[in-house]
Formats: sequence, C-alpha cells, structure tokens
Amino acid sequence: MLSRKTTHEASYERDDLTVTYNAARCIHAAACVRGLPAVFDTRMRPWINLDLGTADEIVAIVRRCRSGALQ
Repeated sequence: MLSRKTTHEASYERDDLTVTYNAARCIHAAACVRGLPAVFDTRMRPWINLDLGTADEIVAIVRRCRSGALQ
C-alpha cells in the first residue's frame, strides 16, 4: 500500500515492513534499482513493490541507500 506524507515523501507498506522514500533526498545512485530490480522498478507505478522481495532482502537494500532517501 502506498501513502503520501508530503509531495516528496511516500511510504510503502505491507504487514511486516514499511519503506519510506523521500524524493528530495534521493541522489539517484541507483543502488536500490541495481540491488533488487524486481522491488525497485522505476518503469512501474508505484515504483516500489514490497511484495516482490523478502523483508531481509529489502532491508539490506534500504541500508545501502547512500542519501538516506530510503528508510
């Protein structure tokens, strides 16, 4: 489920996990897209689909986000 907090921030949720994306902080290093392309697919809307990865996989990718745009 997608919910917007501001025009720059969105939260993506499932029962066991919530990922927040802040577009204003993103430096487009693409670590998320390269690391887990099924979950983070910029060609899709919404571009983050938490149902396509395990919680451990997604958390590992979020931790690699250099800018902190993903949390």
